[in-house]
Amino acid sequence: MKLSYRDRIILLVVLVLLILVLGGVLLVKPQWTKLKENKEKREQLKTEWNQQLIQFDSINTMRDNITSRRDEAYNLSQNFTDEMDAMELDKFMQETFLNVDEQYKKDNVQIRGTATITGGSTTSLGYYYYSPDVVTYPLYEGADFDGSLQKEIEKMREEATALSARPAETVGVGNVDLTLHINREDTMKFIDSVYDYAKKNNDAMLIQSVTLKDYDFNGQPVGQAAEVQTDEEGNPIAPQQTANNGQEGVTPGYTEANFKYQVFYMQEPTEVENSIGDPYDASMWDKEWETYQSKYVSAGADTAEQ
Repeated sequence: MKLSYRDRIILLVVLVLLILVLGGVLLVKPQWTKLKENKEKREQLKTEWNQQLIQFDSINTMRDNITSRRDEAYNLSQNFTDEMDAMELDKFMQETFLNVDEQYKKDNVQIRGTATITGGSTTSLGYYYYSPDVVTYPLYEGADFDGSLQKEIEKMREEATALSARPAETVGVGNVDLTLHINREDTMKFIDSVYDYAKKNNDAMLIQSVTLKDYDFNGQPVGQAAEVQTDEEGNPIAPQQTANNGQEGVTPGYTEANFKYQVFYMQEPTEVENSIGDPYDASMWDKEWETYQSKYVSAGADTAEQ
């Protein structure tokens, strides 16, 4: 069958249109769909990136918070005593409080019985706070027509209420339980020396209790110093135990005083400078950051790319 020129032109046009349609269906449409998907993915990644930049912007704030909390913990730890085991605590007690004053030796202050010294244990240390007492009664409550009196009470107790809600913290503690054969003046001197040392060195220590076997120190009136015997040259003679009121081994002006003493420890925090990284600089994204390598080693790898 021989086609006319007109028919051949029409057939050619149909073939071109068919090729265009098939090309659009087979080639253009998938690419268009892919372009649409990529655009949506781009918008998603852009949103995630903006969120990531916000997190990056908070890095310096987090670094400052970590450093601030570390410094705060460090300053707090300086208010506690250096940690000691039992032997170190025994040596500390003797060198710091018992053997520093020649007067103790002249007065023949002695340890009686067995001194119990323990270290390496823990205890709960609660918050100290003052809770004001407010006296209320029916007429007081009846006078509070607008509730202002109750608000004033709540304001007065605000600090005590907040601190009472905090749990007690567990800290390290060392304990000393010893009994001394000692006179009144040296007893007061021992108590004062613990207080003065704690205040001067900013240490956390406490005389938990002082128990006297004889509150008047075996006949020494309050306000009267113990009599000191001297030899022919005027040198003081250490008091000797004598019979007193039928009791053997008692020295006038002396008694046995039991002291229970505690020191508190808190671990000093470690440094953070080498673990929190460098400060964040937003201008790094204006540079060739694609090839940036962190100087910090990640787990399981020699370097970590950012």
